[in-house]
Amino acid sequence: MGEQRQHFDEAFKRETVRHMMETGKTVTEVSKEIDVPVSSIRSWKQQYGNTAEKSKLF
Repeated sequence: MGEQRQHFDEAFKRETVRHMMETGKTVTEVSKEIDVPVSSIRSWKQQYGNTAEKSKLF
């Protein structure tokens, strides 16, 4: 059977981006730390930007 997709709430995504910005860690480092795919974290970073706030475009 296929793998089940993980679901993360908006607060977790924002906190992950905020953590990355505050600590200066790379996407890869944070990915390994919390066991979340790099592609997901990159997407969250784009979505929430440097302030970890939801972009006004969405």
